[in-house]
Amino acid sequence: MPYEEALAYMKAGGCPLEGLPSRAAYETGRSDNERRVLGVFINQVEVEMARAGWSQTTLAALAGITQPMLSRLLRGNDKRSPYLATLLKIADALGMDVILRLEKRK
Repeated sequence: MPYEEALAYMKAGGCPLEGLPSRAAYETGRSDNERRVLGVFINQVEVEMARAGWSQTTLAALAGITQPMLSRLLRGNDKRSPYLATLLKIADALGMDVILRLEKRK
């Protein structure tokens, strides 16, 4: 699904957590799997930030990372892949767990 279609779907009330592409899904240097996983993670972080009424500065402070680092992650335009430890810090600050599992490809 092209990014513009994904945005239109989200604006129409679609669930952003069902594997929809995010901004990160359209940036360079990432495999399809990494884009999909990061896209879902980023969408969920944005939903939870909005639900809590938090700014990037607030979440970054609670996660123990810098706001510019969080901003790069949420925009998906950092060519470096985020460390798992960073994702876990963000999830912890949101009061959530990260669950990793392997699934057979369809």
